[in-house]
Amino acid sequence: AISMATAAIEEPGVIKNELVIKQFTKVIKEENERMNRQVEMILKIAQDDGLISKLDKKDIDINTIIKSIVAQSSVRVEKNNGTIKYIAKAKNTIIKADEIHIYQAINNLVDNAIKYSHNNIDIKVTSENKDRYLVINVTDKGVGIKKEDEQRVFEKFYRVSTKDVHNVKGFGLGLNYVKQIAEAHNGYVTLKSNKIGSTFSLFLPLNK
Repeated sequence: AISMATAAIEEPGVIKNELVIKQFTKVIKEENERMNRQVEMILKIAQDDGLISKLDKKDIDINTIIKSIVAQSSVRVEKNNGTIKYIAKAKNTIIKADEIHIYQAINNLVDNAIKYSHNNIDIKVTSENKDRYLVINVTDKGVGIKKEDEQRVFEKFYRVSTKDVHNVKGFGLGLNYVKQIAEAHNGYVTLKSNKIGSTFSLFLPLNK
């Protein structure tokens, strides 16, 4: 997002527009601050796997979090002529959760969807209520994941074996982190994939 915002500012049609410049510098500032928090958090988790169990849970509205993630991600997506949208189907969107960790977990799923879509970025984020859960689905039309990799993508340091996908930089920590966060909130994460994309679903318990 920082790279895309910086590149956009340098475009001739933008550099003279003060209002647009302020919008992009706001994105850069917010993303830089969030990146610093993420780096610190990941380093702490790497040192102590039990750290995730020490969550600061409070009532949060998942709509606010998802809208923020989609808004920030749209800078990257639109730069590549793609689309990302949020469809709020859930009627009950209040959960007791650690806002920072839930934000990062959902953002990891969206970030993966963007990276693995290559030049066909068409991402849909939906929320829905199923039984006692609030479910957040992140669906893309990317390269998909092979069956033999589906059961292992949530393992720490595991990276999928598909040659083209393996060219995407990463350390195999993102999905393992999502899994840890889901379980730390008494929830879980699932994956459904085929040749035309993947859907990751994050299940989080609703407030009683």
